[in-house]
Amino acid sequence: MKCFNQIHVNRPHRFGKSLLFMFLFFFFFELFFGFRFLSFMFFFYSFLFLKLLIHFKQFFKHLFLKFFFCRNIFIIKMHSEL
Repeated sequence: MKCFNQIHVNRPHRFGKSLLFMFLFFFFFELFFGFRFLSFMFFFYSFLFLKLLIHFKQFFKHLFLKFFFCRNIFIIKMHSEL
């Protein structure tokens, strides 16, 4: 259907790039300071968890919008044909 091409999910490749950047930043930060505080695991995994929550929230929101947007267009077309 045409309506599926009208709503686009946010670019997923940005998620991977920012995740890789944060992983490298925290890793080299801890490497530079000698892993004194072991904050690498805490910050990285808390960041990963938050990014995944935001990513899936946006993904399901767009799926929801696609479904109802396309369904409403289909219903309007059916009513206009009657």
